Amino acid sequence: MPSAGALGRHAFTAAIGGAFVLLIALPLGLVLAQVFMPALFDAETGPGSFSLAALAHSLGDPRSVLAIVHSLLLACIAAASATALGFLYALVMQRTDVPWRPALALAPWLVFLTPGYLKALAWVLLMAPRGYLAQFGLVPVWLQHAFLGLPGLVFVHTLNLFPLAYFIAASAMTGLGGEFEDAARTVGASPWQAWLRINLPLLGPAVALAFLAIFAEVVADFGMAATIARTINFGLLTYSIFTATSDFPVDFALAGSQSLVLLSMLALVLAGDRLLRRQRPRHEHEDAKARYMTTGERTASNTVPTPTLFDPVVHQERMA
Repeated sequence: MPSAGALGRHAFTAAIGGAFVLLIALPLGLVLAQVFMPALFDAETGPGSFSLAALAHSLGDPRSVLAIVHSLLLACIAAASATALGFLYALVMQRTDVPWRPALALAPWLVFLTPGYLKALAWVLLMAPRGYLAQFGLVPVWLQHAFLGLPGLVFVHTLNLFPLAYFIAASAMTGLGGEFEDAARTVGASPWQAWLRINLPLLGPAVALAFLAIFAEVVADFGMAATIARTINFGLLTYSIFTATSDFPVDFALAGSQSLVLLSMLALVLAGDRLLRRQRPRHEHEDAKARYMTTGERTASNTVPTPTLFDPVVHQERMA
């Protein structure tokens, strides 16, 4: 007979699972079900039969296709720029004696914890043609027009999400030993050659994870889509879903179809994370073997940690 502790654990797990189904899976499932059964809740005609007509109509709608293309384009460019900025910031914080280290270490947290909608609204108030900076003549006209476009969206997303890449990079660089660099320097490699040929490949999984995480954040973001993107008529998938549910009559089939596309993008990100998770043991084994060949150490305790989307990011700052 199971013990009281085991019964309690099973009951707790069942309660968590039931809450997840009731509060998340069921409402989302009902929205997605109307993609294939548009008349599911129609009291006059009944639920109807299974059909792909609504999904085909949504994917054939030029506005929906344009929103998907815009979302993918913005997510790829912003993820690349934010990942590069985050890793550069982590490199400066981890490998240099930059002054004002406590303030610089706090800045990414302040940016990360500030709601994205407020940051987007602040940039619109600053950079709009009649914004604060324009009223004082501090922003040229060409820069205002450039901001109210794809470059402005990429710029704001980069500043908004680079802390995520910084946290991942700082966690990975904390476990990055200097043995390989020292060995490369002894055979005549310059510091940049040692970094590009040794450290950067070791940080490759962390770079990929940061890109995937930021890509998912950009695709699922609504704050920028409802502010800057809406102002410049740059349709994005999240705002297109919002308009489908806010207009009358509510087009649940269109909203569900676009939600299905959005979830498919996020599912690809999770698949990429699983791929990184499976490759991590092999990379750590190769790293441990290389360390033994270089230093004679048989331990793998100093291998570079490769976080995943489901692992807590441990942020540790190097002492000045």
